[in-house]
Amino acid sequence: MMKKSIVIMFQRVSWRFYAVLILIVALISGGTVLFFRPGHLLFDDIPESDGYLSQSTVLPGVTNLSSLTFNRDDGMLYATLNSPPTLLRLSRDGDITGSQPLDFLRDAESVEYIADGQYALADEANSLIYIVSIDADMAVTILKKFHAGMFFSKKKNRGYEGLAWDGQNNRLYLGREKGSERLYSLEYHPDTQIISGVNVHHGLNQRLHLQDISGLDFDGNNLLILSDESGVLLRTQPGAEQDAVISVMHLKKGCHGLEQDIPQPEGVATDDEGNIYVVSEPDGFWKFTAVKNVIRAEE
Repeated sequence: MMKKSIVIMFQRVSWRFYAVLILIVALISGGTVLFFRPGHLLFDDIPESDGYLSQSTVLPGVTNLSSLTFNRDDGMLYATLNSPPTLLRLSRDGDITGSQPLDFLRDAESVEYIADGQYALADEANSLIYIVSIDADMAVTILKKFHAGMFFSKKKNRGYEGLAWDGQNNRLYLGREKGSERLYSLEYHPDTQIISGVNVHHGLNQRLHLQDISGLDFDGNNLLILSDESGVLLRTQPGAEQDAVISVMHLKKGCHGLEQDIPQPEGVATDDEGNIYVVSEPDGFWKFTAVKNVIRAEE
């Protein structure tokens, strides 16, 4: 009788132990999913970027898109492929109009248009930043290269995922994929090609609440920050009071006319008409047309 009671008591304790354990695991995983799920908690107090309609296309023969930028002078988009390192020239509708191997790079992670035919290119494999000129035939000339270790420690120098150019203040923004300090900027003068004045954007770094950074772009006074894992595009204002986060654009099915989640967004660019472009690995191209431009075209 004693033996039977002990067995029953053990079964009850064992069942309760496992029930509590399962509940704890469920709460932890559920809370984690909820915490990072776009539209819940982290971004609830940030206005949604409204007024865009999306359309998408697939870039034929492309397998590993890694970044995107808009050239304000020729009106074209430029994208990079990781491997083999390649530069693509695209129309605003995603048609490939030219390509150029980037043999001096090992891992072409980011491209950003600066001015007067100058571009910045980031090589993630060795943390080198190249300043190059690209002519109408897409011939590339290296003007300058530097190692970000000149300004950052080796630990902080890993995982570049985005470049953005602020032409009004002559600042080149660098974004790292992970870490507590992910946004930096350097002062750069295109006429003299002098680089100086490193800035770590502590306030904005603390307010991002993103799982990663996968791309950057500068639009007017706003820095756009793309996140693959969080599935959002944040519009921020560096240097403003408290380094403001202005709005969020969710890149999920049902938002802005999207028929599916954008898988692995890797690059973002804005044009001179307020349209936003996003590329995703391996071959996706999305155009978010400002509604005002759609209405104007229909009139």
